[in-house]
Amino acid sequence: FPLCYNGDIFSPSAIENLKQSVHGDYAVMLGRGAVANPALFRILNGGNALQANELILFHNSLLEAFLSSGLDARTAMARLKELWFYMQAVFVDCRKPMKAIFKSNNIDEYKSAVEFLFESTPLSDSPYFTAP
Repeated sequence: FPLCYNGDIFSPSAIENLKQSVHGDYAVMLGRGAVANPALFRILNGGNALQANELILFHNSLLEAFLSSGLDARTAMARLKELWFYMQAVFVDCRKPMKAIFKSNNIDEYKSAVEFLFESTPLSDSPYFTAP
């Protein structure tokens, strides 16, 4: 049976380590690493790193999809705040902006906090999630 590895694939180096320990054909399943960095699929295939404008578009598309599907703003924000636990890994020293996102109580506060994050905090040179 072919091997399918699942767990702790957060960066290209994790794939390299896997290649060294597994011989033959295998597949991988990405979870938290892809949630933190939506460009991880592209990066693992030799593509470009995540850009801030891509992450903004990804976030805004999710927010709009949640709201247009009938979710109320509070539920949509709650779902996105869960994603931010992982996505914050791609930013440099983002404690203050992330605190504002997590403390936001309405959609306007939330959008303002997200905008502040993107305006004030650059992406990391190694934008990958690390397991707690």
